[in-house]
Amino acid sequence: MLTIIHRRHGDPAEVLELSDSPGPLCPGRSQVLIRVACVAIHPGDLQGIAGAPSFGAPPFIGDKGRIPGFEGVGVIEAVGAGVDAALGLETGQRVAYFPIENGWAEQVLASAEAVAVLPDEVSFEVAAQALINTASAEIIVRAGHDAWPDDKRREVLVLQSGAASAVGRIVTTLLNGYGVRTIRLVRSVASARRLEAEAGSDPVIAMEDAEWTEKLRAAVAGRDIHVALDGVGGNTLPRVAEVLSLGGTIISYGVLGGDATDIRLLIPRGLTIKGVSIAQLSTLSHDLRAACVATAMRLAASRPEIFPVEAVYAPTRIRQAVDHLCRPGRSGAILLDFGGTSI
Repeated sequence: MLTIIHRRHGDPAEVLELSDSPGPLCPGRSQVLIRVACVAIHPGDLQGIAGAPSFGAPPFIGDKGRIPGFEGVGVIEAVGAGVDAALGLETGQRVAYFPIENGWAEQVLASAEAVAVLPDEVSFEVAAQALINTASAEIIVRAGHDAWPDDKRREVLVLQSGAASAVGRIVTTLLNGYGVRTIRLVRSVASARRLEAEAGSDPVIAMEDAEWTEKLRAAVAGRDIHVALDGVGGNTLPRVAEVLSLGGTIISYGVLGGDATDIRLLIPRGLTIKGVSIAQLSTLSHDLRAACVATAMRLAASRPEIFPVEAVYAPTRIRQAVDHLCRPGRSGAILLDFGGTSI
């Protein structure tokens, strides 16, 4: 069975390698065996491989190495004897799955509770990135909702950085669905034009524009902004802090900026910074987890344009795929195709 592994933490382009692991696998009582079609490479995957602080505690690497990957899509090959029939899981079904371990492989074992049957109209390409990104967006939006003052919910305006990222697009979609308007910050003029062309009238500001901070202040126009959703960090966060209302909250969920963050401006403005991550999914109730999956499938079917794919690579080209993911100006997901013609 073809897998991608790493035997130590480090630069993903250097430490990732192909491996031929034993197989086939057999599902446990509450598991299903899935033949993988494709998986998306997420920035969080690379942070775990690198052992970066932004990932949290470095993931454990055993004697035989570690297989990265937490989600993907494929076809059910076998169903464990103890799987609840009410879940409706059968061999031959197209499914998405998250969270699992050891995901970058030709076959994976997934808890039956982590598997969602794909609607016919949802492609593997879209579904491969839908669950983890939508779950992340739901957690971010919920954190923003909880931080907003109860007595100031009439006309809600949220500042959003990293808005062109996969999670950022979904966050905007969810916020707009709740009647919340956003000011969107993106890295490049090209990204700004893409977002403006997709849909919506919320302003988009490119941070490569030399006058972007002035444009941000003009877009705020003296209105109260009590919450910023920040997926960038680094040098962006102090500029975000400048326009937040006194006592506001920054929901921090990513470090796309890469640089260290100066938090001194938060102190005189009485701001709070709250970190959120996909790890918090495990703390949600069963009903909320099910709602996240339902939202992901709804968006995948109705708004496939917010799940663009930029390139698909064979597992044998994992290093090129990693390099591509790290390119500035990327406009879509990078997928690994384990299924040949399955996509």
